[in-house]
Amino acid sequence: MTQGQWKAIMGKNPSHFNNCGDRCPVETVTWNDVQRFIKKLNTMDRGRNYRLPTEAEWEYAARAGTTTNFFWGDQEDCNRANYGNSIFTAECKDINPGKTKVVNSYSPI
Repeated sequence: MTQGQWKAIMGKNPSHFNNCGDRCPVETVTWNDVQRFIKKLNTMDRGRNYRLPTEAEWEYAARAGTTTNFFWGDQEDCNRANYGNSIFTAECKDINPGKTKVVNSYSPI
């Protein structure tokens, strides 16, 4: 979900990294925030029934049908995902920006 999509439905952008732009992922939303978003979306688009995926559905989608830890294999790869550049972990320091990036910044395969 992009910040622009969230803003179009909810009227505001709750993201910490809101200077990233409308094409960046929305972040700092809670499960309850998302439930309110889905409820509003479902009232706007009565032909559909939106919901969050189950844990199993999410894992299957994230692994792209593979059985490895990541869809590209078992080893972490800082060039394939935006993670590891924070106060908690630094394995991707100087590779990833430590903030959100525009959706589709990384190859899906």
